[in-house]
Amino acid sequence: MDPLIEYVFGPGDGTLSRWSSAADLDLDADGTLDAVSIDFDGDGRADDALWDVDGDGHADVAALDIDDDGRPERQYRDSGRGLWDVAVGQGVTAGQGEATEPTPRAGRQPSTQRLDLDGDGRVDAEVVDTEVADPGAGGSGAERRLYVDSDGDGDFDTVLVDSDGDGIADAAFGADAPEFGR
Repeated sequence: MDPLIEYVFGPGDGTLSRWSSAADLDLDADGTLDAVSIDFDGDGRADDALWDVDGDGHADVAALDIDDDGRPERQYRDSGRGLWDVAVGQGVTAGQGEATEPTPRAGRQPSTQRLDLDGDGRVDAEVVDTEVADPGAGGSGAERRLYVDSDGDGDFDTVLVDSDGDGIADAAFGADAPEFGR
């Protein structure tokens, strides 16, 4: 049976409808089905996708095929309201890693994912998957760090640390703390 991917849609007011569908696409070309075909852009063709880039069973990216050539050119993340309204990059072709590097699945090498959250062409946040974790903790076992430029000056000034890979930040540090780690 193909893996199920959960995703949400909403009208922007905080109410969300949850859906799940069997994965039917392999957008990163690693041999694993990691996305659900959908007509997200309303052109009548199921040539767009909701993509589970980190393999956790939840869609992370809406990948849109704008020119109907069978490859997604635009990617968006959900702002938390079910709208899939945060541009990830322009001219991105899934599987080629041009503007966005998906967070790796378990077993892949550590990686960095740079995010332009407001679409202004500058990196606002960076996710670092260090694949180091507390072996006694729950979760995926991969430490993840989210570095954020919270004041918009171009420098990361805060890091949120998920030490056990469960998707919940366990600690936060400012740039002046030794635990900041950059």
